[in-house]
Amino acid sequence: MATNRAIGMVYTDYFDVNQQGQILGYGHRCRIPYSPERLLVDFMTFHFRLLRRSLYDHVGGVARSLNFVEDYDLCLRLSEVTQIHHLPQPLYYYRNYSHNASQQLRLEQTLRSRAVVLWVLQRRGMANTHQLDVDISTGRFILRQLAWMAFLPLLATLNAGKVEAQAIAPANDGTNTIVTPVGNQFNITGGTRAGANLFHSFQQFGLSPGQIANFLAEPQLQNILGRVVGNTPSVIDGQVQISGGTPNLFLLNPAGIIFGANASLNVPASFMATTANSIGFASGQFNAAGANAYAALTGNPDRLIFMHPQPGAIVNAGSLSVPSGQSLALLGGTVVNTGTLSAPGEQILVAAVPGSTLVRFAQPGNLLSLELQPPIPNPRSPILNPHPSPFPNCSPEET
Repeated sequence: MATNRAIGMVYTDYFDVNQQGQILGYGHRCRIPYSPERLLVDFMTFHFRLLRRSLYDHVGGVARSLNFVEDYDLCLRLSEVTQIHHLPQPLYYYRNYSHNASQQLRLEQTLRSRAVVLWVLQRRGMANTHQLDVDISTGRFILRQLAWMAFLPLLATLNAGKVEAQAIAPANDGTNTIVTPVGNQFNITGGTRAGANLFHSFQQFGLSPGQIANFLAEPQLQNILGRVVGNTPSVIDGQVQISGGTPNLFLLNPAGIIFGANASLNVPASFMATTANSIGFASGQFNAAGANAYAALTGNPDRLIFMHPQPGAIVNAGSLSVPSGQSLALLGGTVVNTGTLSAPGEQILVAAVPGSTLVRFAQPGNLLSLELQPPIPNPRSPILNPHPSPFPNCSPEET
């Protein structure tokens, strides 16, 4: 510190010792690398510390009201104004015994630490972009960036017209989807038929401004379902349309779906975009990854299965509309709409679905709704009798 004025605090390693003073080994926090961001979830600047008095005074010293976590709070405030250096040498002995304050008041200490970190997130302007989760049983903190925030830079460039989306490419997985470019239009044919349902599989599915994805249908079709298997979000900045029939259209991509400022729909019936892992039927499910028993997937879909703890996001900056009397649904882990959505005479559903959730849908009368419940152990089991409608019944968080 005498030679480097930029360093305002030094912390060292420590030994764990038992009640008799015998060394048990290096403390586990010694192995955690320091960074101001990592300090938000791991208190590696543990116990022995040397700091500049001027900086101590500058940040306001110890907050005496924060019993049991005042040292953690002080280190967090110091990390915002100075460099902190780790000296990898054990200069402290930490005695472990069952009756110390850390053991007896562990829950209170964890909750107070959480409050301190939440104050830091507010101070750093991160409260609206990050979520702090706490495992009470272990005291472990997990800081997550909210899923929709990861899309904002891309959304901004889409709105500025600076991003060219991916093309449309069929997946080589036996579904037999065929994509034929004709000028700015991609004609989508082939696929796998099951009753009145037609299934498509894409390696990637995206459109640049002025491009059209044209699903060719037949009058007998009721539903077209397309999945994207390439593990990258779909960036759709053109038009999605159906010609030759009047089926509903389902687009499934767990990695995320972004509708740019130039995105639009030209579809004859209902439309659903989702980041679920599967779309379920009475006798099976259309999985976003892996093989599907297509022959069993007849009738109308009646559920969505979200298996990931943090499902992919959906962002709409375009103008999405369906004809009068039809439904428009966007269902993902987070859904952000900065564009326009239109479904004259019917219902628009924009729903944020928590992770590991089963979404059952029904359409009694003309009311589009959803019902959320934990996923069943065997998602191939029938959940409810098939409904004659394209969509489901619900009370999720709506945004």
